[in-house]
Amino acid sequence: MDDRCLEVALHDAGRTVTGRLFVDERGAPFDFSTTDRFADLPGGLVRAEWRTPISTWRVVGGRPIPGPFGAVWHLPDGPLPYIEGELDPSSIAFNVPPAP
Repeated sequence: MDDRCLEVALHDAGRTVTGRLFVDERGAPFDFSTTDRFADLPGGLVRAEWRTPISTWRVVGGRPIPGPFGAVWHLPDGPLPYIEGELDPSSIAFNVPPAP
């Protein structure tokens, strides 16, 4: 779409979903947005924009990892954050060979 936003599509089993990936000036992703998901709310399923913002990136062991991140439904009544998290750097392993 432009230097900071890519439109992506995933095709599987005859279905296609689309979204937009937003990147910063370095090319690091900081948000993903799609309207191809449904929020499971008490009143039933609602198709709404779903975003996954990443607040920052940091380098751990010489590799970039996302800092605080989340998942947010953008509903008619306002945003509904339902995931907020951060990776524990001590739980990440790189270049792990597959199990036999």
